[in-house]
Order: sequence, then structure tokens, then C-alpha cells
Amino acid sequence: MCDKLVQATALTGGVLVAGKALADHLPLLGSVIAFSGLMALLFGFSERRQSYKELAEQAMALQGEIVAVPAAELTPARLAEWDARRCAIDLKEPPNLKTLVAMCEWEQAVADGHPEHCARPTWWQQAYMHFV
Repeated sequence: MCDKLVQATALTGGVLVAGKALADHLPLLGSVIAFSGLMALLFGFSERRQSYKELAEQAMALQGEIVAVPAAELTPARLAEWDARRCAIDLKEPPNLKTLVAMCEWEQAVADGHPEHCARPTWWQQAYMHFV
């Protein structure tokens, strides 16, 4: 909540200062500042960044555990445990990350000469991936 209040204050202050200092370019500067503040308020970049950071930390911790186990000690039970933890991490992924993964898989399939292996994400899924 405090983060949103700071962003709203910065947005308002930026518009006021730009209006007084650069009166000739007020419409352009005001629009740029207002738009950037609006994007920060709508999309919550700091919250998204924190959730991505936590997901990456969980995935890296799981990877570290997997790499630390010698091949001779691999068991079906241990593999099932790791798979369950990976699925739990996947469930926490926001939809835009899932679309990014699907896009990467499709591009890899095309590069390997098997474009029919997986479906290409639609244009609206790709737009959603970039802006939400």
C-alpha cells in the first residue's frame, strides 16, 4: 500500500513540477510522466519483481538440491519428490511466465525442425505476456 502511495505522490509531483519548469512542453512531459506512473500503478512492477525473484530462488534451490545428489543415489521416490516440488513452483507462476515458457518451447521446436511439436502462443497471449 505504501508503495502505491509513493508512486501516486511521485506521479502528481512530477506533473506539477514539469508543468512549472517546462511550460512549453507541458503536454508532452505531463503525458510521459502520467503514463509511466499509471503503468507502475496498474501493473505493480515492484510486486511482480518480488514474486519473480521468489520463484527464481525456489527454482534455483531445487536445482541445487538435484545437482548435489550423485547419480548412484537417485531413486524413484527422490525423483517423485523433486517433481512434486517443481510442480508446486509451476503453480505459483503467473500466466505471463507460462506464456513465456510456451513461446520458448515453440521457438526451440522450430529451431529443431519440429514446429508441430507444440502450439505457438497466440498474438493476444504474447501481448498479455509483455504487458500484464
